[in-house]
Amino acid sequence: ISVIAMTIGLIFFICAATMGYEILEAIIFTIGIIVANVPEGLLATVTVALTITAERMATKNVLVKSTLIVETLGSVTAIASDKTGTLTQNRMSVRNAIYPDGTVRVTQHPRRRSIKEEPVPLKMEAADEAFRPYYTSLVEIAAICNHANFDDRKDEILKRNTDGDASESALLKFAHSNADSDAIRKTYPEYACVSFNSTNKFMVTIHKIKNSKDYRLCIKGAPERVMSRCSTYTDTKNGQIGQLNDAVKAEIVESNTKLAKNGERVLAFGEQILKDFPEDFQFETEDITKCNFPMDGFKFCGMLSLEDPPREQVPGAVRACHEASITVIMVTGDHPLTGRSIAAQIGILSEADGGQNAPIYDVALSKTERNDESKSGVVVTGDILKDLDEDDWNYILSRKGIVFARTLPTQKQDIVDRLQADKDKGGLDHVVAVTGDGVNDSPALKSARVGIAMGSGSEVAKEASDLILLDDDFSSIVKGIEEGRLIFANLKKSIAYTLTSNIPEIIPFLAQIVIKLPLGMTTIMILCIDLGTDILPAISFAYEESESDIMSIPPRDRHNDKLVTGTLISFSYLQIGIIQAMCAFTVFFQSLARQGFSNDFILTGASGFEWGKESSSMCFKNDKVVGGCADYKYRTFALKKAQSAFLASIVMCQIGCGLACKTRLSSILKHGVSNPVFNCGLVQETTLILLLVYVPFLNTAFNTEPIDAEDWLIALPFSIFLLCYDEGRKWWLRENPDHWFYKWLYY
Repeated sequence: ISVIAMTIGLIFFICAATMGYEILEAIIFTIGIIVANVPEGLLATVTVALTITAERMATKNVLVKSTLIVETLGSVTAIASDKTGTLTQNRMSVRNAIYPDGTVRVTQHPRRRSIKEEPVPLKMEAADEAFRPYYTSLVEIAAICNHANFDDRKDEILKRNTDGDASESALLKFAHSNADSDAIRKTYPEYACVSFNSTNKFMVTIHKIKNSKDYRLCIKGAPERVMSRCSTYTDTKNGQIGQLNDAVKAEIVESNTKLAKNGERVLAFGEQILKDFPEDFQFETEDITKCNFPMDGFKFCGMLSLEDPPREQVPGAVRACHEASITVIMVTGDHPLTGRSIAAQIGILSEADGGQNAPIYDVALSKTERNDESKSGVVVTGDILKDLDEDDWNYILSRKGIVFARTLPTQKQDIVDRLQADKDKGGLDHVVAVTGDGVNDSPALKSARVGIAMGSGSEVAKEASDLILLDDDFSSIVKGIEEGRLIFANLKKSIAYTLTSNIPEIIPFLAQIVIKLPLGMTTIMILCIDLGTDILPAISFAYEESESDIMSIPPRDRHNDKLVTGTLISFSYLQIGIIQAMCAFTVFFQSLARQGFSNDFILTGASGFEWGKESSSMCFKNDKVVGGCADYKYRTFALKKAQSAFLASIVMCQIGCGLACKTRLSSILKHGVSNPVFNCGLVQETTLILLLVYVPFLNTAFNTEPIDAEDWLIALPFSIFLLCYDEGRKWWLRENPDHWFYKWLYY
């Protein structure tokens, strides 16, 4: 718009100079053209509208760090979401125990389906008496290989707040439900620790054994990682220590698979006793490749499965995404079967996509078998990503239901980059929103077009993100996308409304220079519209409700569907703008005619710039003054009155235009006028123009004069016609959605 304004201004400055106008006159004319072309209030309108939307999103637990991201959020085509805490409740509880030989101790309490349902502790029962030694080992390791602590001890154990993550908190509550975790920790005080990270997927703690010189090493983590560092186990049938051979591992893996299929996160535990280590020995724990103590040879002690049900709102939110043509991808560090189970429960993997039986991608199969186009769902593990070629990636990312499991943060970034890559580079050109909460998630959050951090996440992740989910809930993302789509549609309405007055503001300057008409309105009057009467109605569109279910249509094409398009310019300039210009000039000519200046003289008299020159020798023909030539004082008064009428007629047309712009497709009769801010804007607009026209000291300040009632009556039919014309345009669009001319009329 600015380029257009500067270009037109420069062209007509050159024209004015070549037509013999004085340089000062040409400069004044150029300034008027530029002011008329540039909607001065548009920047403020867009900024305020985005800010209003950001504040509204904050009430829906979506904190916006930059208002510019609001518009981008509306064009999201894919969401890469973490599982734990975002898709699930992040209220874990230990549900099952797997003893060293793979025997599963299945809890009897029903699964939690609602966040309102309290978890039930897994406790040792009489039927488990034979397994007491093994159960006790699990309880002890769960208590000491753990950095979570109770914040308070007033409530029941499972209702207590803790300062650890969800997994460790669940293990602490499990341990304390079965024993005194404080006493266990006092017996085995922690001496050193190899911290858990997403690469190693295990944690090792080193404990001093009370009243002994020995150390107790405990390991906790992903079953496959823990078992790879274990060499022995206890046979529950005879209590003897045996080798952890392939047969036993197969039993354990089968038990793990059984629980993972239920959507449970399974953690394995092991231990070993370190003897003959000095009392003040300094354990090297920073780099596991340089450890100065054994990191294998553990005794496998069993496993615990943790239940973390999906959030109640998530299945509906995922369904809304699918209806909106948004791909939802789960990216989790959990077992592929756990991820698949949760994805099936919430609809990421629908029944049509295979659900609980969706295939796990296997690079060992032939290309024809693994890239089976009849399958619309797929589960991919992080360890095979390095082996995928372009055909594999294209197949995986083109599925409707996608789960990435056992992934690393770096792999999450690779997934995001491939989704966002341009189509000519082999990508899908998605607008990706990605969630993350850890320090290692920050590269993926930065590379995504919309990075979403969890409110409970690390400060590094929050700093790298564009949005923060205060409640960590996936459904809040969908609410944010809906707000993004709505504000984009409403900004189009606001911009269309703001630009419509440009034509009646520009034409007076063009008419003055080309056909030498007296100036229809001054630059100060233009600013009265752009920064006065139009501001509140333009901002009020941010509060407009959607015309239809905006989550039932595909995301907009970010390359072609811009805020300002040729179709919108055509609507504002060549349709509504022309009607407003016709109205304004009709009122202008009629006002001058009532003051004695005939239309013939105005059109052919070439008065132009002469009208404002007190020293002009030109005869300004007038049939109401003595001598037939109006003097400077009279013609100045008449012109001010006509210019005031010109201004008032534009404002009246803008009222009709505002009603027309409330919808882009629906009828105003169906949509209604329930937006209170817009209604206040109409009152403000009307009040302000009345003040500008009829209050004496404002007449002096803005060079206006009181206008006649006839001027209002002439402008009113144009305002009504404008509204009726737009209703007809929208009716035709609704009736002919497939017509080739549709794209030229729908902005």
